[in-house]
Amino acid sequence: MLIAGFMLQVQPMKNAVFSSALSVFAIAVASPAAFAQAPKQVLLSLGSTASKTVKGKLVGGQLVDYLVNIRAGQTLALTFAASNSSAGYLVYAASTETAMATSDISGNKATCMMPIDGPARVRLFVNRAAGRRGESTTYTLMVKVTGKPLPALKGGSDALIPGTPYHATADVPFEHYLYKDIKMCKAGVIRRGVDGTATLEFLFKGLRRRVLFVKGQVVATDAPVPATTTVSGDTITLRVGVDETYRFNKALLYGG
Repeated sequence: MLIAGFMLQVQPMKNAVFSSALSVFAIAVASPAAFAQAPKQVLLSLGSTASKTVKGKLVGGQLVDYLVNIRAGQTLALTFAASNSSAGYLVYAASTETAMATSDISGNKATCMMPIDGPARVRLFVNRAAGRRGESTTYTLMVKVTGKPLPALKGGSDALIPGTPYHATADVPFEHYLYKDIKMCKAGVIRRGVDGTATLEFLFKGLRRRVLFVKGQVVATDAPVPATTTVSGDTITLRVGVDETYRFNKALLYGG
C-alpha cells in the first residue's frame, strides 16, 4: 500500500479497518494539546544542496516543528534517529493538522510528495509518558527536497478568482464516516496545467483535504491513506482511504 509517498504492507482483508484507524490516529497525535507545550518552530534553510541535517535534544512533552519551504509536486524525504525510542516525528503538508506520515508507521525514514505549496512541517516529539518518567532524547534529523515544482497557471483564459488561490470553485457531493449529516462540501482547484494537472482542495467542518493530480491521475494527498479515482461519464469519484468520498465534474479538474 502506498501511503503519501511511502510503502506500508498490510493484510488486504484489514484495509478498511486499518484506513479508519490510521486516519483517527493521525488526527489524534497531530494536536499540540496532546503534549505539554506548544511547538517551537524552526525554519530550515536547505541551501544549494536542498538538504539539511540538524541535531538537538528534547525532553518528554516538548515539540519542535521544522518548517521546510516546498512546492506542490516536490518530494520531502527525511531520515530520523533518536537515542530514545519514545521519540518520533510527524510530517504535515502546509496548513493542515492531519499527519501525512508518522514514525510509528514508516520507521526512521519517510518520503512524501506535497500536494500544495507552502511550508511543510516535520514535528519531533518525545511522548508525555516518557516525560513523566523524566526521559529525554538526542536526535539527528536529515531533510531533503527533490523534484520539479508544479506552479499554478497564471493569467490567460484560466485566471485566478480574485482574492483566492483558486481557478474555480464548486459545491460537490461529499461523504465522510464521521460526518454523516454533511452531503456537500466546498471544493477549489489550483490548475497547474491544461491536462488535468492540478491541486484540488476540499473544505468541510473547518478541515481541509488537498489532492494533487498529474494528467488526471492522483499522485499525492495530505492524508495518511491512499486516494483512488473512478470515472463515469463526466463525473470523477475520488475516495481518500475508505472514509472520504468526493464526486465532481471533470470540468473542475480540466477547465473548460
